[in-house]
Amino acid sequence: MKTTLRYFKHHAKDTLIRAAIITFICLVIVTMVAQGVNETYTRQKEYSDNWYVYGYPEGYTWSLNPQIGFFVAFSAILTTLLPMLELSCFNSRKYLDSAFSFPISRISLISVNLLNGFLQFLAAYTLSFIWYAIALLPCADKVNYPALWSFFFISLLCSLFYYSVNAFFFSVCNSTVDGFLTAAAWQFIVGLALFTFDDMIGVD
Repeated sequence: MKTTLRYFKHHAKDTLIRAAIITFICLVIVTMVAQGVNETYTRQKEYSDNWYVYGYPEGYTWSLNPQIGFFVAFSAILTTLLPMLELSCFNSRKYLDSAFSFPISRISLISVNLLNGFLQFLAAYTLSFIWYAIALLPCADKVNYPALWSFFFISLLCSLFYYSVNAFFFSVCNSTVDGFLTAAAWQFIVGLALFTFDDMIGVD
């Protein structure tokens, strides 16, 4: 157990820069999207307050789209790439020769790498979401925060499932390229099935 913990600390430290870069990119994108939402809010509020000037009917009401769909893209991209990055080293014979010489089981090695990858996703995703929720405070009267946080927790469960399935498909392949193609293929097939299901029953 101590050896596994030491390996986890060592591996987390080695991949810390990657985690910082991913988090930074996510925060930059979140800031840009939040700025766009706030600008839309300001514009719509101007129309609402001055409805008679802009030709809108009296009592004009409007709603604001919080644009949280890009978090789905965040989740899909990161839960696809991170397990690949964490497991691709096991496709290197040189790495395997050194890693399997450690006093730690193969299952523990793989588990540590996968846990590290998901924790990096969790950190980037959570910090981005918290920052986004804060950045939307100027238009808080039009943002349904309970629904926003419900989406967050549900999306974490979906992300864990997505991460696990991607890791499984990648791990059963013998090369990084094969693993990438296999992981991409199952997502493409499931995506088509979900779109078809959505068209059939009309549920978003």
